[in-house]
Amino acid sequence: MPAQYSLNADNPSWIQNLGHIMSALLLTMMLSYSATHAQVFDSSSNGFDGALDLSNAEPGNTILFDPATFDPPLDPDRDNIYHFTTITIPEGITVRLTARILDVRPVVWLASDAVQIAGKIDLNGEAGHTHTIDGFPAVAGAGGYGGGSVKGA
Repeated sequence: MPAQYSLNADNPSWIQNLGHIMSALLLTMMLSYSATHAQVFDSSSNGFDGALDLSNAEPGNTILFDPATFDPPLDPDRDNIYHFTTITIPEGITVRLTARILDVRPVVWLASDAVQIAGKIDLNGEAGHTHTIDGFPAVAGAGGYGGGSVKGA
Protein backbone atom coordinates (compact mmCIF):
# COMPACT_ATOMS: atom_id res chain seq x y z
CA MET A 1 0.00 0.00 0.00
CA PRO A 2 1.54 3.39 -1.01
CA ALA A 3 2.45 5.84 1.71
CA GLN A 4 -0.06 8.60 2.35
CA TYR A 5 1.18 12.15 2.80
CA SER A 6 -0.82 14.97 4.15
CA LEU A 7 -0.08 18.59 3.39
CA ASN A 8 -0.03 19.91 6.91
CA ALA A 9 2.68 21.36 9.08
CA ASP A 10 2.50 18.39 11.47
CA ASN A 11 3.64 15.98 8.72
CA PRO A 12 6.75 17.42 6.92
CA SER A 13 7.39 14.31 4.78
CA TRP A 14 5.88 15.95 1.69
CA ILE A 15 8.46 18.73 2.04
CA GLN A 16 11.30 16.18 2.12
CA ASN A 17 9.94 14.48 -1.02
CA LEU A 18 9.55 17.82 -2.75
CA GLY A 19 13.20 18.58 -1.89
CA HIS A 20 14.33 15.25 -3.39
CA ILE A 21 12.28 15.86 -6.53
CA MET A 22 13.67 19.39 -6.93
CA SER A 23 17.25 18.15 -6.42
CA ALA A 24 16.77 15.43 -9.03
CA LEU A 25 15.22 17.91 -11.46
CA LEU A 26 18.05 20.42 -10.96
CA LEU A 27 20.71 17.71 -11.45
CA THR A 28 18.97 16.51 -14.63
CA MET A 29 18.84 20.05 -16.00
CA MET A 30 22.51 20.65 -15.23
CA LEU A 31 23.63 17.39 -16.85
CA SER A 32 21.54 17.92 -19.96
CA TYR A 33 22.82 21.48 -20.34
CA SER A 34 26.49 20.49 -20.05
CA ALA A 35 26.01 17.57 -22.44
CA THR A 36 24.43 19.71 -25.14
CA HIS A 37 26.62 22.83 -24.87
CA ALA A 38 30.35 22.65 -25.49
CA GLN A 39 32.59 24.70 -23.29
CA VAL A 40 33.85 27.87 -24.91
CA PHE A 41 37.39 29.16 -24.56
CA ASP A 42 38.58 32.42 -26.07
CA SER A 43 42.33 32.34 -26.76
CA SER A 44 42.34 35.94 -27.99
CA SER A 45 43.68 34.81 -31.36
CA ASN A 46 42.80 37.19 -34.15
CA GLY A 47 43.55 34.50 -36.77
CA PHE A 48 46.04 36.78 -38.56
CA ASP A 49 48.51 33.95 -39.27
CA GLY A 50 45.84 31.70 -40.80
CA ALA A 51 45.71 27.93 -40.27
CA LEU A 52 48.73 25.89 -39.20
CA ASP A 53 47.77 22.71 -41.03
CA LEU A 54 50.47 20.08 -41.44
CA SER A 55 48.11 17.30 -42.50
CA ASN A 56 49.78 17.09 -45.94
CA ALA A 57 53.22 16.40 -44.46
CA GLU A 58 54.71 12.95 -44.94
CA PRO A 59 54.35 10.86 -41.73
CA GLY A 60 57.65 10.24 -39.98
CA ASN A 61 59.03 13.67 -40.85
CA THR A 62 60.29 16.34 -38.51
CA ILE A 63 59.31 19.83 -39.59
CA LEU A 64 61.47 22.71 -38.43
CA PHE A 65 59.07 25.51 -37.49
CA ASP A 66 60.40 28.58 -39.28
CA PRO A 67 57.94 31.48 -39.61
CA ALA A 68 59.90 32.95 -42.54
CA THR A 69 59.24 29.87 -44.72
CA PHE A 70 55.45 30.32 -44.71
CA ASP A 71 53.72 32.27 -47.48
CA PRO A 72 53.14 34.93 -46.31
CA PRO A 73 55.67 34.79 -43.47
CA LEU A 74 54.13 34.33 -40.03
CA ASP A 75 54.38 36.72 -37.09
CA PRO A 76 55.47 39.88 -38.95
CA ASP A 77 56.02 41.79 -35.68
CA ARG A 78 58.35 38.98 -34.51
CA ASP A 79 56.98 38.81 -30.96
CA ASN A 80 56.73 34.98 -31.14
CA ILE A 81 52.96 35.12 -30.60
CA TYR A 82 51.24 33.31 -33.45
CA HIS A 83 47.55 34.00 -34.13
CA PHE A 84 46.31 30.90 -35.94
CA THR A 85 42.75 30.08 -36.89
CA THR A 86 43.33 26.33 -36.40
CA ILE A 87 46.28 24.10 -35.54
CA THR A 88 46.54 20.59 -37.02
CA ILE A 89 49.57 18.37 -36.39
CA PRO A 90 48.73 14.80 -37.43
CA GLU A 91 50.12 11.60 -35.96
CA GLY A 92 53.63 10.79 -37.20
CA ILE A 93 54.63 14.44 -37.60
CA THR A 94 57.10 16.16 -35.26
CA VAL A 95 57.30 19.95 -35.22
CA ARG A 96 60.63 21.20 -33.89
CA LEU A 97 60.96 24.68 -32.38
CA THR A 98 64.48 25.95 -31.79
CA ALA A 99 66.03 29.13 -30.42
CA ARG A 100 68.33 29.08 -33.45
CA ILE A 101 65.33 30.34 -35.45
CA LEU A 102 62.88 31.66 -32.84
CA ASP A 103 65.35 33.26 -30.43
CA VAL A 104 65.04 32.85 -26.66
CA ARG A 105 61.64 34.54 -26.29
CA PRO A 106 58.75 32.26 -25.32
CA VAL A 107 56.67 30.96 -28.21
CA VAL A 108 52.89 31.27 -27.95
CA TRP A 109 50.51 29.56 -30.37
CA LEU A 110 46.95 30.85 -30.17
CA ALA A 111 44.02 29.48 -32.15
CA SER A 112 40.55 30.88 -32.65
CA ASP A 113 39.11 27.45 -33.53
CA ALA A 114 40.04 23.75 -33.30
CA VAL A 115 43.46 22.56 -32.13
CA GLN A 116 44.28 18.95 -33.03
CA ILE A 117 47.73 17.70 -32.08
CA ALA A 118 48.21 13.97 -32.56
CA GLY A 119 51.89 14.33 -33.46
CA LYS A 120 54.72 15.79 -31.38
CA ILE A 121 56.07 19.24 -30.61
CA ASP A 122 59.83 19.09 -29.96
CA LEU A 123 61.12 21.86 -27.70
CA ASN A 124 64.48 20.23 -26.90
CA GLY A 125 67.65 22.21 -27.20
CA GLU A 126 70.74 20.94 -28.98
CA ALA A 127 73.23 18.65 -27.30
CA GLY A 128 75.88 20.34 -25.13
CA HIS A 129 79.42 20.92 -26.40
CA THR A 130 82.53 19.28 -25.08
CA HIS A 131 84.36 21.41 -22.59
CA THR A 132 87.24 21.86 -25.04
CA ILE A 133 85.07 24.38 -26.93
CA ASP A 134 85.03 27.47 -24.75
CA GLY A 135 82.45 30.25 -24.91
CA PHE A 136 79.91 28.50 -27.14
CA PRO A 137 76.77 27.53 -25.24
CA ALA A 138 74.53 24.89 -26.73
CA VAL A 139 71.52 26.25 -28.61
CA ALA A 140 68.37 26.08 -26.49
CA GLY A 141 64.92 24.98 -27.42
CA ALA A 142 62.50 27.78 -28.25
CA GLY A 143 61.96 30.00 -25.23
CA GLY A 144 64.95 28.60 -23.38
CA TYR A 145 68.48 29.83 -22.76
CA GLY A 146 71.58 28.18 -24.14
CA GLY A 147 74.31 26.61 -22.11
CA GLY A 148 75.73 23.34 -20.93
CA SER A 149 78.61 21.10 -21.85
CA VAL A 150 79.20 17.38 -22.11
CA LYS A 151 81.63 16.26 -19.37
CA GLY A 152 84.22 13.66 -20.15
CA ALA A 153 84.10 14.10 -23.89
